[in-house]
Order: sequence, then C-alpha cells, then structure tokens
Amino acid sequence: MVIRFFKSRQPLAYPIFAVIGLVCWIAGYPGFTVSTGSSMPFYNLLLEIITPDHKLIYFFLGLVLVLSQAIHLNMISNNNEVLYRNSFLPGLFYLLLSCSIPQFVSFHPVLIVNSILIFTLHKIFRLYKNDDPLAWDFDTCVLLSIMTLFYLPAIIFLLLYGVSLLILRPFSWRDWVVGLIGFITPVFFVLLYYFFADRLNEVKDFIHTAEISRKFNIKNAVPAGYPLTILWVTAIFVLSLLRIRLNYLKNSAKTRNYQLVILVFVIVSLLMIVFTPAEMLFRFSILCIPLSIIIAYYFLSTKKAWLTEPLLYLLILFIILNYISIK
Repeated sequence: MVIRFFKSRQPLAYPIFAVIGLVCWIAGYPGFTVSTGSSMPFYNLLLEIITPDHKLIYFFLGLVLVLSQAIHLNMISNNNEVLYRNSFLPGLFYLLLSCSIPQFVSFHPVLIVNSILIFTLHKIFRLYKNDDPLAWDFDTCVLLSIMTLFYLPAIIFLLLYGVSLLILRPFSWRDWVVGLIGFITPVFFVLLYYFFADRLNEVKDFIHTAEISRKFNIKNAVPAGYPLTILWVTAIFVLSLLRIRLNYLKNSAKTRNYQLVILVFVIVSLLMIVFTPAEMLFRFSILCIPLSIIIAYYFLSTKKAWLTEPLLYLLILFIILNYISIK
C-alpha cells in the first residue's frame, strides 16, 4: 500500500522522492522553458549569470529545487508537529502537485519563491510561544523581502506574516516594527546599489513591467485546461478541510494554530494568483506548499485504505494523462 508506506518513517522514502521527481521532470522536458518575463533584480541577475540558452542547466537546477523543497517541507511539517503524527506524506503530495501540470515543469521565479517560502514558513512556526521572537521576526521579513526581489507579486505574503502574528502570538508592537525593518533591509541595499551604479531609473521599470495585473479578476483563480486534475485536487482539498474541521478540537493547540496559518497561506496564495496575468500558469505552483500539507493531513488521519488509495491512484492517473495530452 502506497499510503501506508509513506505514513511510516522509512528513510527509503527519500530515494523514492528523487525517482518521482526525476520521472516527472523527464516527462516534462520536451516542453521545458525558462521564464524571462520577471523584471525583478535578483531573478534578472540569475539570468545574467546563467543565460536562458543553457536549458539543461536550468532543468537540473529546477529539479534540484523541487526535490529539496519536498524534503524540506516534509522536515518542517514533522519537526514543528504541523500534522498530529510524523510521515512522508507532505513531501509526497508536494512532489505530485508541483508536477501535476506540465507547465509547472519549467524554470520560473515562483520556483525560487517556493524554496524561500518554505524557509519562511519554518520561521513563522517558530514564533509560537517564543519568549524571544524578534530575531525570528527579522529573519522572516528579510526572507519575504528577498522573495519580492525575485518576484514582485510575492510581496502579498507580508499579509501571511501579519495574520500569523495575530494567530500565534499576543500583540506586541515590537514584532511589527522589527518585521518592517527586516523587510526594508534587503530593499534598501538593492536601492543603494542602483543609486551608486547610477541606475536608479531602472527601479521604475521593475514596478512598471512586473507581472501584476492592474485589476482584480476572479477568473484568474481558475487555471486554463486540465479540468480533471483541477477538479480532483479540489475534491481532495474539500475532503481534507472537512476532516480538519471534524478533528479540529482533537488536535493540540499548537497544531490547530499551525493549521490556521496554513489555511491563511492558501487564501494569500489565491490573492497573489488573481492579481497576476492569466497566461502565467506557473503562478499556481505557489499553492503546492499549503495544499500538500492540508491534503497530507486527510490521508494521514483517514484509516480507510479502500478510500485513500483510489484517491491517490486517480490523482496519479490524471497527472499522467496531462503529460500524454501535450505530446
């Protein structure tokens, strides 16, 4: 049984993660692209160091990022008791979701943002009942600032930080001030560099050409194509929410607060999506982080293998069909 295996703590799961990621990325290699749309300075710097023509380098870099994200997210989920029991299910579902749509198998700024977001999530979790939170506040917002310098729409995750403070900690103005200083610090040094390089006018171009829609469009929240996969993931997500609601009071206070943070993560991700152009399908990969944790909770807490196994197998089948349909 696949679910039973990943519910266990067998270290063999890590090599299997590598196999799953490699198979999915090889399957998506014919349509692999390197996004050059972002105008933000850190992403532009990466494209200058490694030009987009080096497709193979970006392919392996993207594969390494996705595998490291799955492992890191799984470790954070287990170490912080986000789920009521340790397992390898968050990493498994992160890999499946991050490869569920062929356009996700590409190199784009959200891929880098996801790596930073997982580190940020760990910092946010450490704020819970922390007697000395200021260093964590500063680090969290520095990471959020670096994300923004890779991909401007990610600035909306400041909202995740703010709401998480309200959920995890009693109000303290120091948290907010230190967080603001942390966010401003990387931006300040970048502006200072452009000032001394006499390139300050380029900063206006970053904002003007950033992938942010000027109007709120709810239709942007629905990806074009792949209806079976989207409906199936949505159905599993709804089942997972119902399971969390059913078991909510059974969990520890710490786990309940972390689950609220993850739900806020979903909402903030959707807000980012609706304010970015509809043609940028890779922006939906930002949802892989919170969805993988929420869905993992359902598969971990449900004892009926006759139900969970078919749900997983059908998800894998729909993913396979997505790759077949583009050939």
